[in-house]
Amino acid sequence: MPQLLVNVPTPGSPVRAIAQQTSAQYLLVIACKGIGGPTLAPNTGKVRVGFSSATNSQPMELAPGAVQQYFVALGLLDLSNFYVDAVTAGDGAVFQWV
Repeated sequence: MPQLLVNVPTPGSPVRAIAQQTSAQYLLVIACKGIGGPTLAPNTGKVRVGFSSATNSQPMELAPGAVQQYFVALGLLDLSNFYVDAVTAGDGAVFQWV
């Protein structure tokens, strides 16, 4: 399962989660700012994730350490249009997909 950590350098400026054209049937999002050994470094504040590049328009708001899953029964999700934004600079999310 591919895994990618995306941190937001400037709050209010959504960052594209996966730059290349990637499609998946399942996406797991974990609200954290780092992967260190067996534990995840927690975010300071909330992050927003979703299919929009506009500020404050990502529909899912995740508290630090929260997990969100997306699953499509038919077809595929286009992950190249998935964005993350944060309240606090440096916060982010881990993305895993199949």
